[in-house]
Amino acid sequence: MKKISQILLLFLIISCGTDTKKEQTKKATKNKLEVCDLLNQDLLKKLYPNATDFKQEFSENTYPTCKYAFVVGGKTVKARITAAFNFGSRKNFDAAMSNFSKKELIKNVGKKAYYLEKMNQLSAWEGKNIIHVNIGNDKEKTIAATKIILKKME
Repeated sequence: MKKISQILLLFLIISCGTDTKKEQTKKATKNKLEVCDLLNQDLLKKLYPNATDFKQEFSENTYPTCKYAFVVGGKTVKARITAAFNFGSRKNFDAAMSNFSKKELIKNVGKKAYYLEKMNQLSAWEGKNIIHVNIGNDKEKTIAATKIILKKME
């Protein structure tokens, strides 16, 4: 009887672990869809009408990140968005931004946004979300894309 109990306990532990992996996979898939829907090929084509050869990459080391590489005029351009869904609060955003001494406050982008020139990145806070966007290391295109992305998130 003791052996049967141990075997049942082992199966229970194994099945719980499997469910956890399934849930993690499901969450990663959801995050990929969400973050890659925010920054997608259609948006990039609006910013770069002559862009071709799009390649998309998704990662989720700490937060979901969607990256693109595409070609404009024979040169490779890169774009990236990282999103902290349901992480945003003014306190969290301010804490994250306190790590950067050189930042430019950008008005009319979310509740609060900073352009970090060294990283060519716009970090914006809106509601419960924080996003970090870089479009081709181009400040104006990054700001324009971030405004569009934030509207999608409403």
